[in-house]
Amino acid sequence: MVRHGTQPGRLLRGCCSFNAKAALATGLPVLSIAVGLVLLSGALSGVAGMMIVAGTEHRLNQSVGNGYLFSAIVIAYLARAKPLWVVVISFALGAVFTAGNVLKVFYSISEAMIVLMQGAVLMSILMAQFFSSYSLKRPKN
Repeated sequence: MVRHGTQPGRLLRGCCSFNAKAALATGLPVLSIAVGLVLLSGALSGVAGMMIVAGTEHRLNQSVGNGYLFSAIVIAYLARAKPLWVVVISFALGAVFTAGNVLKVFYSISEAMIVLMQGAVLMSILMAQFFSSYSLKRPKN
């Protein structure tokens, strides 16, 4: 939403999404925008970590946020940088994780099997996307 409708969003798309060399040639501050984005993403990650520690864990230990990185990569890939889809896919992936926890508790299924099932769902989605994008054409004789 911010990337398409605001002036900083247009600067962001010009400097980082398209061609940084062309943006530098037109006089846009590519380096300062990139550094600012890195600092902003670090600050948002820190706020998210603070919420996890303050809201669920109530203390800082080595397993805080364990497993969130894989989920974030999957959500970012499936959402394709569309904010509304991030919310939808996050809820869907949360439902898969919750179902995995229910299976773990009630049916004594190991954590590795839950991760394997989640990976199978992800691979199915990726294969469906791949085969819908690419196809083999046989040459006509």
